[in-house]
Amino acid sequence: MVSRACTYSAEGSLILTVDNGSSGKPIGSVPVQVAYVATICSSTVQTSLGTVRTNGSGIVTFCCELGQYYFNVSYFSNHYSFIATIEAQKTTCVTLRIPSGDLTVLHSATFTNSC
Repeated sequence: MVSRACTYSAEGSLILTVDNGSSGKPIGSVPVQVAYVATICSSTVQTSLGTVRTNGSGIVTFCCELGQYYFNVSYFSNHYSFIATIEAQKTTCVTLRIPSGDLTVLHSATFTNSC
């Protein structure tokens, strides 16, 4: 029996923007809990990466390993959860509109610093 291990190294980025769905204005200082979701031997493992806050422009940027990331956003008494994927050499642009919870996810063709 031959077993092979295949590894590769690549990164992507994710830009999360939180805004007011009614006015379109960004919401700063919103706490965002982040976890990396990995599948290892058919089991899902979730690793907490902690809590960050959106900046004054309602944005938080992640440059990370490829894969799925679980986000939990809390704003006043509302909680919004979603999973977004970071792909190789691409930027994932995610916009969360509060209070509706509408979510837009776009993947750029290449790395970019803004959405």
